[in-house]
Amino acid sequence: GTASPARAPAASSQLSSCTQSPRLPQTPGEGASSPPWLLQLCVLLVTQPRENQSDSEGAGGGSALEPPPVRLAALQVLSYLVRGYFSLTQSSMGDIGQVSARCLGETDSSIQLHGAKLLEEFGTGVILQYRAESNIPESSRIPVYQVVQFW
Repeated sequence: GTASPARAPAASSQLSSCTQSPRLPQTPGEGASSPPWLLQLCVLLVTQPRENQSDSEGAGGGSALEPPPVRLAALQVLSYLVRGYFSLTQSSMGDIGQVSARCLGETDSSIQLHGAKLLEEFGTGVILQYRAESNIPESSRIPVYQVVQFW
């Protein structure tokens, strides 16, 4: 048979975000109005504490995030999603802004760089919507006031 991307029952996606393990995003058939599941997963991988951390990792008081290579890969996927599927990701403008801002505030320069690249891709997507030669209907564009608030 085919493997499902979500290994937990649908009810687990309703868990509180206060728990140690990140919520599983909805898979493609679980709600058309929610952000794409891949975008949700990448945001969780970049921002949420690791699901299985040992006692030694948690001893510092703070929760350990995913290892940098995992976080960098998630940021790259987010950037590609924003670049290639802007119309699907534009409704997650707040999440994208928060992830970028968080990454820019970190000490790891690679994370900062990829956070800036994500922000650049989002900005480019917004600019392309408002170009004179754009075929995107006005009703499908991010309203100007939201763009102004974002920046």
